[in-house]
Amino acid sequence: MDELMRSASEMIRAPLDLWLPASPGDYIENPGYLKFDLMTRGIRVSETLLQDLHVRPVKDSARGVGSGIDLLLPEDVWVNTPVREPFVASSPYRLGRDDDGWRVVIDPPLDEFAGRWVSVGVGPKPRFLEKTLSTGRRTSAVVALQGELLILDIGNREEYWNRRLSSRRGEGLDLSGAEAPSVAEALEIVAAAAEEGFGGDVYVNAGLSLEPDGGLRKVEPYVQALKRHFNPLVRLAASPPVEEAWVDHAYAIGVDSIAYDIEVFDPRTFREVAPGRAGQIGRDRYLERLSRAAQVFPNGAVTSQLILGLEPLAESLKGISALCELGVLPLLSVFRPLQGTGLEDWPTVETISVAPVVAFLFHCARRHGIGMIWGRGISNEMTPLEARFFTTEDATAQVKRSKFYRSRAGAVVARNLAGLRRALRVRTVRDSFDSAGL
Repeated sequence: MDELMRSASEMIRAPLDLWLPASPGDYIENPGYLKFDLMTRGIRVSETLLQDLHVRPVKDSARGVGSGIDLLLPEDVWVNTPVREPFVASSPYRLGRDDDGWRVVIDPPLDEFAGRWVSVGVGPKPRFLEKTLSTGRRTSAVVALQGELLILDIGNREEYWNRRLSSRRGEGLDLSGAEAPSVAEALEIVAAAAEEGFGGDVYVNAGLSLEPDGGLRKVEPYVQALKRHFNPLVRLAASPPVEEAWVDHAYAIGVDSIAYDIEVFDPRTFREVAPGRAGQIGRDRYLERLSRAAQVFPNGAVTSQLILGLEPLAESLKGISALCELGVLPLLSVFRPLQGTGLEDWPTVETISVAPVVAFLFHCARRHGIGMIWGRGISNEMTPLEARFFTTEDATAQVKRSKFYRSRAGAVVARNLAGLRRALRVRTVRDSFDSAGL
């Protein structure tokens, strides 16, 4: 840890301000530490509670694999925590419920801290997830809620985990039958979600693609239809395109925030754990398209995920620094080993060991003046604003700004500002293509 702290301090040219708990039992009182520990270790839940009608379906919708439930921790921190993986059996955390509501309780093996608990919320299961679409399909089969985001997964999940495209993390998984929703189905879903107060932020996952456009042509009719009928804030996760003009095109058609998830920064580790992406897309293309996107999209609206535990933590520090220098907002995920995959025996990281890296995330994003409001409402990644809990720095201004944009009035302001900025920057989609010679 000392070496990580020295490296982080050198990068920010100041001592790394780091809050360390006196013991693992203190995690329960710190939403940031608790989120990361729950992401890493999971939570034990009885089958009776899992079948509770008010709990969202257990799945990791953004990638179609794994298991997890959404919990709302204090300070409006969302976390998606595993519940069915084998390693969860040794988790010190248990989800309980009594007349006063839900709580995360510390149980053995942390015997000396057993009985400590914190009140939490459980991601509600809205009625629209049980709706049968006009096509006969169940809504929950094609869409999900994760944190505050409505997830539309239009990528091919089998293709995402295909060895030639992705990584050893997904070798051996059977994800057949995961058919993407049609545009009409997507509109029907968002309409139903809007009636219950959801769908203000729509996360469109395009999956991995080898197409020159990075899959944007497939995404375009969805984005345009969503904007025309509902005008939500659209977040897109896609592959970096061959030509950078497609980045401009994504913004022009209505994408408000874009993610090109590099996941691993270290070149050697990238080739090792993601041989398909390394050979057919390439690490450099991720960084180049992220750089372009940061020039086109609003401040803080370009993100990229780094997965802690897949590479040396010193390399993750370098990745955070490099992304921030590009104007990209880094988001930290944690490696979860999946049975039957090429990395099922890969060791996971301990929360205390990554504390300097997470604290550095907050310091680095703030030092580079990167807006943090686009990192709100995410349950399966640690955002820079949530990383403030690993420091003793004052983040009052950032928190107030985030809370405003999470309010109903703030959401309206955000949509109006996004539309105005786009109107001023891009006259027409065709203009952006003509100028690029496409």
